[in-house]
Amino acid sequence: MKKKVKDFGFVFWFHLIIILLCYFSPFLFRWQLIAFFIFLYYLQQVIFGECVLTKLQFHDERIEFYYYYFKKIGLNISKKKLHSFTIYILPIIIVLVTLIWQIVLKKLPLFF
Repeated sequence: MKKKVKDFGFVFWFHLIIILLCYFSPFLFRWQLIAFFIFLYYLQQVIFGECVLTKLQFHDERIEFYYYYFKKIGLNISKKKLHSFTIYILPIIIVLVTLIWQIVLKKLPLFF
């Protein structure tokens, strides 16, 4: 029997906070720390085949966080393209923004 997905439970909010920290990370953390966490992100993908928080929230279903909530608000996005973007393109964008902000523009991060 499948467990019912709790749309806006603790795991959702925790996951959302982690995602927002990732988006703002170029301005918050040093590039070395960001590179380390992106390495951990990819390691998680290799070991578990998916995001651990997504697996916690959606249990055994092959649903992704972004896809589930985009679909819920009515956005019809290709699951395969969204997956490719979030796994491969988004981390590269974050690293590029980080390098431009911190190295090229010589702006210090707010925290570490």
